[in-house]
Order: sequence, then C-alpha cells, then structure tokens
Amino acid sequence: MAPPWPRTAVPPYRGRNIVKQIHFIGVKSVFIIVLTAAFTGMVLALQGYYNLRKFGSEGVLGSLVALSLIRGLGPVLSALLVTGRAGSALTAEIGIMRIGEQIDALETMGIDPIRFLVAPRLLGFLLSVPLLTAIFDVVGIYGGYLVGVKLLGVNAGPTSGRWRPAWNWVTSPKGSGNPSFSPFSSRGSARSRGTSRGGGRKV
Repeated sequence: MAPPWPRTAVPPYRGRNIVKQIHFIGVKSVFIIVLTAAFTGMVLALQGYYNLRKFGSEGVLGSLVALSLIRGLGPVLSALLVTGRAGSALTAEIGIMRIGEQIDALETMGIDPIRFLVAPRLLGFLLSVPLLTAIFDVVGIYGGYLVGVKLLGVNAGPTSGRWRPAWNWVTSPKGSGNPSFSPFSSRGSARSRGTSRGGGRKV
C-alpha cells in the first residue's frame, strides 16, 4: 500500500486553509518564541562570560552566543516549542474528528482527508517553523547583547570585529576562522578588519 504523504503535495491547494494554519501555528506562537529566545540568549551570554573571562577571551562572547543559537539551540528549541504548542493541539483536533466520525463523513463525500486536513497543516508547519526560527535567533542574539554589553560591560567595539563573520559560519559549511556578529558593533569598529592575532585595524 502506497504511503499517503505524497498526496499532500497534489493540487489544488486550499489557500484559505493554509493561511488559517499559518496564523494558528506561526502567529500565535510568536509570543512564546520571543520570550524563550530572549531568556535563552541572556543565559548563554551570562554563563559564557564568566567562563570566557577565566581565559581573558570575553571578546568571543558574541560568536559563542550567535553560533550557539543559529546553529543549534534556535532550530531545536523553535521546533520543540511549536510542536508542543501547536502540534499537540492539531493532533487532538484530528483525533476528535476521527472519534466524531467527521473523517468518515469526508470519505463518504469523496473528499480525501489527507489533502483536506493534513496538507494545510503540514504546509503551515513547513512555512511557519523557519520564520519562527529566524525570529528566535534574532531575539536571542539581542538578548545576549543586552546582557553582554549593557549588563556585564563587554566592550562593544573590539567585540564587533569578531562577531560580523558569524553569519558566514551559517551560510558556509566550512565556517569562518574569525566568527563575529554585528549587534556589538560601533561606528569605529564597523570598519575594522581582523588580523592574524584576532585584533582589528582600521581600513
């Protein structure tokens, strides 16, 4: 027996149902995503600072927070939060429809339950989770910025010379030898270029 999942990609697509699921899965999950991301970034910066200070490496705090969120915690925690909030609700909804024989009624009317019920929810997840992950990463990084720069007093200027290439670690499989990120940047250090010793010089 062929698996039912390929039928979810068969048109026609019900745009209204997809938008409804994106609103339920994505928009209604923004609050918990933002709240969790902010505290995750703050905790990473706080714990990372005290460990890096032992080795005099507070300047790499930005890369620690950015890479930890973008490459690891961001996608994992976003998926877990969305699954726990929306996934359980959608599963319960479909289960109640099965118990109430609503799915049997759809089959009686010649409507494919996979395409009518599962496809919009699946597409809603596929479209919402990457966007929520991006929101999680941005909010978490700025949460780390607030703790690192505003609370702990990490120098924003020299630190930015190590933060900006953090995005290259994400977009390049091999990564970058000088991870950095821009929220810690200042006007003077935004034009600096890393040297072999990890410092920076004006260009």
